[in-house]
Amino acid sequence: ISVSGESVTVSAIKKAEDGDGDIVRLAELAGVKQRVKLNYLGDEFTFEMAPFEIKTLKIKNGNMAEVNITED
Repeated sequence: ISVSGESVTVSAIKKAEDGDGDIVRLAELAGVKQRVKLNYLGDEFTFEMAPFEIKTLKIKNGNMAEVNITED
């Protein structure tokens, strides 16, 4: 896994609670809006992060969807 974005960090990687896909949680730490590139198992995703945002992503079969903290 790799992430671009000067102040964006990956805070968690785990299997989804429903067992269908993976969860990647990221946090923007500097208070700056950023465009982020996430490379996960050969798939690349690009998205925006707001200042101090925590973003939870579900990745399944090369597709990414933003989900809430409880993975809904």
